[in-house]
Amino acid sequence: MPVSTVDASSARILDNPAWAALTGPHTHFAERIGHAARYHPDVASFHAVSDGDDPRAAEISAVCTDPAHRGRGLATRLVRAVAAGIKERGERPFLHARADNATAIRLYQSIGFTLRRRTVFSLVRLTEAAVLEETA
Repeated sequence: MPVSTVDASSARILDNPAWAALTGPHTHFAERIGHAARYHPDVASFHAVSDGDDPRAAEISAVCTDPAHRGRGLATRLVRAVAAGIKERGERPFLHARADNATAIRLYQSIGFTLRRRTVFSLVRLTEAAVLEETA
């Protein structure tokens, strides 16, 4: 289960993280109709619906450090620099981490992000039998 973390000044951004990403800097990957949005199917399976009171924000995504280079402060410097750029644009930085990634969570908290919520992601797949039923 992922753990959502957010800059301490952003209280609600991860109440609807997929919507924030799809209507933020990922709009070029999004298909949107009214208050519903999804990524193009060849990009990701996430979808979302607006809650009507969404703050404007930018996600910091896919921060990774090669194991051979960990412990040098590279991820800390990268996240701080990206977050500063986001703040300079007048947006609020947010990010997420897997709940079992304690190292990343400690890092994000040490540079000013706070835990906002735990989010459950579900993967839904059609079985071959279901596909045959739909086409019959």
